[in-house]
Amino acid sequence: MNDALINLNEGRQAIKPKTIEELSKMSRSEIHEYVADYLYEEYGITDAPLQHLIAILAIEIEHYTICQKNIKEEGLVVFHNGGKTQGANPHITILNSSTKTIMRIMRELGMTPKSRLPRQHFPKPPSPNLVKFLEGVKGKD
Repeated sequence: MNDALINLNEGRQAIKPKTIEELSKMSRSEIHEYVADYLYEEYGITDAPLQHLIAILAIEIEHYTICQKNIKEEGLVVFHNGGKTQGANPHITILNSSTKTIMRIMRELGMTPKSRLPRQHFPKPPSPNLVKFLEGVKGKD
């Protein structure tokens, strides 16, 4: 296995954005490093398939931040056809798609609050018919 994948924090300061604005200023490679550092610290995993998934996540986060910036500059409604018609900013569709992909990947990587919680399995109470069946036939005394 590649040592670079194992020693992610060696010789550099970990990047930890606290807001979407800080995240939007990060490059794709910085986002990749941030996510890889997080996963290494939390779970100790660094295998190659994970790195590919992190790369896809970094690309989608980059798309998300670009769309956020463009929507902020252009607004939710924009003019099309040389100003003749108006409609929704096309960046909204891309933003929505990126958001769904980001959330899917983050759930897969255990990066959402729900995906980090230990799974608790509460058994469903048995149905009354099942209880009667399991008790068996009661004889008459």
